[in-house]
Amino acid sequence: MKLDGLQLLSADETLAAAHNYAASYWRQCEAERNLLIAVLKDAILDYKSNLVVGGARFNDAERWIFGEDTDRLFAFETICAMLGLSAQRVRADLADWQRLMEENLEGAQS
Repeated sequence: MKLDGLQLLSADETLAAAHNYAASYWRQCEAERNLLIAVLKDAILDYKSNLVVGGARFNDAERWIFGEDTDRLFAFETICAMLGLSAQRVRADLADWQRLMEENLEGAQS
């Protein structure tokens, strides 16, 4: 339908256009989201895989994960927020995992 030279879209056409826009937007954001996931995953893997041996990688991961920095784009809390995760919940889960691992190591050494 045209009104004074303007094309008016039907409800179905408007919905389809909105759907296409949203799909395009999320495709563009997917690369950024994947980067955030990779940063978080790398830190968690460094933390878990180096718990027993310690060292710089473990210390860096622990400092980043359990630090309270929220001012930087790639801070742990910022990344969790952008991914819709609770930073406190991820920290609590990692702390629980660490306690379990330490208990298992102590039991194995006894």
